[in-house]
Amino acid sequence: MPITELSSEELESFELMIPQEDFWLNDAFKELQSAYQQNKFPHGLLINAVKGFGQLKLAKAIGASLLCRVNQECHSDLKENNQTGAIEKVATDSQLNFSVACGNCKSCLLLQANTHPDFYLAERLLEKGKLKQNISINQMRELSQKLVQTSQLNGWRVAIINSIDDMNISSFNAILKTLEEPGQDTLIMLISHGMGKVPATIKSRCQVLNLNADKNRTLDWLINKNSDQINDDEISNAMKVCYGAPYASLEFIVQGYQSEYKKLFSDLDALLANQLSANELLVQHKEHMLSLIGWIANYFHQVSQSISLESASLEKAQRYGNVPQKTVMNLYEQIINLNRAQSSGSNLQLTLQLEAILIHWFELGRKIVHYSK
Repeated sequence: MPITELSSEELESFELMIPQEDFWLNDAFKELQSAYQQNKFPHGLLINAVKGFGQLKLAKAIGASLLCRVNQECHSDLKENNQTGAIEKVATDSQLNFSVACGNCKSCLLLQANTHPDFYLAERLLEKGKLKQNISINQMRELSQKLVQTSQLNGWRVAIINSIDDMNISSFNAILKTLEEPGQDTLIMLISHGMGKVPATIKSRCQVLNLNADKNRTLDWLINKNSDQINDDEISNAMKVCYGAPYASLEFIVQGYQSEYKKLFSDLDALLANQLSANELLVQHKEHMLSLIGWIANYFHQVSQSISLESASLEKAQRYGNVPQKTVMNLYEQIINLNRAQSSGSNLQLTLQLEAILIHWFELGRKIVHYSK
């Protein structure tokens, strides 16, 4: 089935292979190669990491490798049956081969054209030009029905759900049976940006692959990507802001978000001190509205850490010492929920909701000043 029947993704070139320099994805791919060689390859794979690690890129490369006709033809050899005289395919040691997709066979060409009949990508659909808030139960039912059918190219069937963060209880339940009994030569990959959203029933039916990137190797990777354009300290800060996610860190650097990010934190402190209004803050940062919600989430997370750590600097202790940590975490959760709904709601709705959270932060600062007098 063509990719567009389950997905709203624009038809763009399908990346069959992971770039050689993207070490963390290649490390994960090799881990799966090892599992395949040991006959421990999963039928349900949960790929987990914060945004910016390239989970979807890895999932597509895995799917392309399984669907590649060159790899599939290595799975068996022709041999004469001694009893019937018929020529049959029999399993050989090469059956345990799991290589990078060739890029030239019929299957690879179909993937690159987004028309492979045995590859499925399920994600939020477009409705009137906007993404729906969730992957629907109907999408999961349709996917389950497709995966029990015979492969059209007599090979693997591969499905990617991008992402599990966009599913609800109904869509979870609709895919459970298929995850439990997926059928032979079927792989279902679920993209996750945090295990907190993943129900236990899903975890128990999948092998979890947590993506990690060594800090020093990521630093070198970013330096190579940016050459002399930025110093090591700025790169390290980008990694901190983006929780070590290489692709997110690279975008942060390339887009020149460093100074804007620092100014936002300063303005949020000014908001708490009642030196700036919520509306003024939003006006000053309106050009970066797409990134603003995630950055504010980082701010509240760091404030919470400063409150809980005894080793916090004197400056931070004085600034946040009277701020209730429970309130900060509540605001953080509100921002996280808003971040998730960002692509499905209108800009006006999101701005109003964000302003309400910032007003709460402003009012909290006013109360702290009042009670400290």
